[in-house]
Amino acid sequence: MYPDHPEEDWRRELDAAVAFVDMKWPRAAAKQRKSIAEALANVTSALLKTGRGAPSETEIRRAVRVLLQQDPA
Repeated sequence: MYPDHPEEDWRRELDAAVAFVDMKWPRAAAKQRKSIAEALANVTSALLKTGRGAPSETEIRRAVRVLLQQDPA
């Protein structure tokens, strides 16, 4: 959780970001998909705690790439 936001707030923000990606992804060109992934990585990074034990920027970006490459069932 991001320390300045109650849990409900950051979950609502993340849900909105994921809904946006779900809406845009199917028709997005490769460059637009890359931009969407970067934006989602930035949002995710902002919503996570920083400091000891927190994932690095590289780990967050890798996780977002892996998540977006999965084919929804």
